[in-house]
Amino acid sequence: IIAPDEPPPGGGDGGGRTKYIRGEDYTPIVIGLIAGIIALVAVFGAYQKHFKYPPMVRKIRKLKKKIRKGKKTKPILLHRREELMKINFKKLTDQALEGELLKTEIISKESIKKGGK
Repeated sequence: IIAPDEPPPGGGDGGGRTKYIRGEDYTPIVIGLIAGIIALVAVFGAYQKHFKYPPMVRKIRKLKKKIRKGKKTKPILLHRREELMKINFKKLTDQALEGELLKTEIISKESIKKGGK
């Protein structure tokens, strides 16, 4: 805190020196708050710029940008829709069958065709 000295005895304009009054030091708190605000702005900016979109969208946009600039690109391995459906169906059936194997017997296609069990 800065407080002016007492005015000179002759009744001057009060243009004396200023003296510092020692009080609580808020410097670490102010620095911490400023650093916190900067960190929040950086995290928000990174989210809005990069992490807002799923990884596949980011890959495709990066690939489009490289193609526009004429740079060489690495091939991206993408599953076709049918392959994804097969993979997901297999996962789901495997999970369902784990519980069913203990309770019932699985009939194979060959035994159904032959008419036996």
